[in-house]
Amino acid sequence: DHFIEEAQEKPNEYKGDVYILMNNRTGGLSALMVSVLQCYNRAWLAGAPSWQRGIFFNSEILVELSKTKFTIIVPTTKAYLPCNAKRDQSISPDIPISPRFEDLLRGDDSVLLQLMEIVNSKAQQTRN
Repeated sequence: DHFIEEAQEKPNEYKGDVYILMNNRTGGLSALMVSVLQCYNRAWLAGAPSWQRGIFFNSEILVELSKTKFTIIVPTTKAYLPCNAKRDQSISPDIPISPRFEDLLRGDDSVLLQLMEIVNSKAQQTRN
């Protein structure tokens, strides 16, 4: 039992909620990162589902086709997202948010504004 250390409180450790914006352009390593954070309940994902599916290829080689001279990418390894993510489904946010048309017309980031409203209302509920 001398191998077990007691957890020590870290004075600068952040203990609040973490929110990460994602959308249909979230893929590759960013998809892996948000999937891990969601899997281990380390962050709230907000926005739209990712384009990345539950399996992705993280290494590839370029091959030139001799007749057409087209270059194609051939994956050499594949990785699976954690927590038994479905291979054919995208990563779904915990807080689905769609852009508001009126905000887009004004050039505002409506997804960020909506998330800020949600976070602020949760903070108000916690205080009361």
